[in-house]
Parts: sequence; C-alpha cells; structure tokens
Amino acid sequence: MPKLLTILFASILLFACTNKNTKYLDFNKSNQPTPNPNIADAIKPGNFKDPVVDPNEKPTMAPTPTDNLKINFTNSNTNQQNMVNTFTIKTAYGDIVIKPYTDKAPNFINNFAAKAQAKFYDNLIFHRVEPGFVVQGGDPDKNGTGGGTIASEMNDIPFVRGSVGVARGGDIKVNNASQFYICLTTAACSPLTSQYTNFGEVLSGMEFVDQIKVGDKIISITTQ
Repeated sequence: MPKLLTILFASILLFACTNKNTKYLDFNKSNQPTPNPNIADAIKPGNFKDPVVDPNEKPTMAPTPTDNLKINFTNSNTNQQNMVNTFTIKTAYGDIVIKPYTDKAPNFINNFAAKAQAKFYDNLIFHRVEPGFVVQGGDPDKNGTGGGTIASEMNDIPFVRGSVGVARGGDIKVNNASQFYICLTTAACSPLTSQYTNFGEVLSGMEFVDQIKVGDKIISITTQ
C-alpha cells in the first residue's frame, strides 16, 4: 500500500510539472519575434529591380597587355600626319629611313606613327624574308598571324625596290594593322601595285634591308 501511494504521488507531481512547462514544449505556438514589417517589404521580390542599362553603352573591354598592344584609329588625325616626315627603323645593321605617303594612306600612317610612338614595334622581329621579293615584320605574335585589322587604302603608286607596303589577308578591303614589308626588287614587287597599300619608300638604308634575315630584331621605330 505505501508503495502504491508513492507511485500515485509521483505521477501527480510529474503531471503538474509537465503542465506548468507546456509553454516551452508547444511547437504549435511560435516564440519567434514578430518580423519588422519594413524589413519584410524590403525583401519582397517585386522590390528587386533590374539594373537600368543604356542600350547605347559599349561593353567594358578587358585591359590589353602592353606586349600585345593593338591601337585602332578609325579617324585620321591630320595634325599628326603632317608632323610625321619620316620613320626610322633601327636594326643591328643600321638605320632604315622611310618617307611616308601621308596623302595616300593617312589612316594607316596615323596608326603606324601612334604604334611607333607607343614603342609597340620595339624588339619585334622580321618574321618573313623572301630573297629577291620582300622582308616583312611588325607582327606582335612574331609569326605572321597577329597585328589586328584596319581598312585598306589602295593607291596607284607603283611598287618598286624600296617601296614599303602593308600586309593583308585574302580580303583586299582589310589590311593588317601593324605588319609591313619592304620590297627588295622592282621586278618581283611590281605586280603588287594597286593590290596592296603602298604607304612609303626607303630614303636611306636599303643596304641594311638587304642584310636582314628571319628573326632579326626591329630594335625600334621612331618618328621625325
């Protein structure tokens, strides 16, 4: 009997404690703080607006490495053209001085001058030498595949020994933006007339052009 009374008393005490602490065990009643209505409004999906984009805005371009600089001039800068009287290509053999035809290929000459002044050509190479035909250089990739593009400027100045032309691919309307060549003989180069842009002539230093071999460096090109 005493044992039974002890069990009964314990059961009553447990029930009382459980009932007293119901508020801590009832998962149907939230004990979380009431959300701030201002915050709730701020995160509604409709309040996230798409960024306003100007349809005329140009995409941001990644920085161009200085060892592969590509300068694109679409407009001719007359003042700069008039300032350039000669280009000097410095080689290990000696200086090659070129007179540009500023009125015949103004955009390419403007582009060529800007590249020279930016030291784009420094330490590039003559990657192509065809004996009796041309020596060619000015490719930042140093293998004939690089240099970018620029619109061609055809003229009727004959290609002869000492003529300086602009390299291009299969499309006669598009020139390479940096590669150039110097003609070694009139016989081999005359068929290039009106097919390639003739932008200048060698005033002095053809004896140095004749010595150029594949891989020889363009130490620098300067403008005067």
